[in-house]
Amino acid sequence: MTTTYNFEGWLTGERLAPAHNVEHARDGFLHCVDTTDQPCVLVLPAKPHDGFKIIVQDKFSSWEASPLVIHRNGNKIMGLKEHLTCDLKNQVFALVYVAALQDWVVTLDLKINKSRKD
Repeated sequence: MTTTYNFEGWLTGERLAPAHNVEHARDGFLHCVDTTDQPCVLVLPAKPHDGFKIIVQDKFSSWEASPLVIHRNGNKIMGLKEHLTCDLKNQVFALVYVAALQDWVVTLDLKINKSRKD
């Protein structure tokens, strides 16, 4: 069984497992996704603003055995019309939306804009 998480439902900086309830999240935060018990699908927002940034981490070393799939929700990821499968253990990276390209870009720049107000 695969659990689907809508991006807006991630809990900021906390362990996410299938038993967690859906909460509203903000961009620019670290999101740890635990796939230990079962595979997970994260759905990116369909209409993100320019510069919308998410950071995902395999803090629980579970992606290699049970990959995380990031659902593109209609937008490209790195120029491809494909979902992103995260299957490397202990990875951490960011996805930033570039409106001019209508594309999510994978980056290792994990800095966030602290001056932004939610």
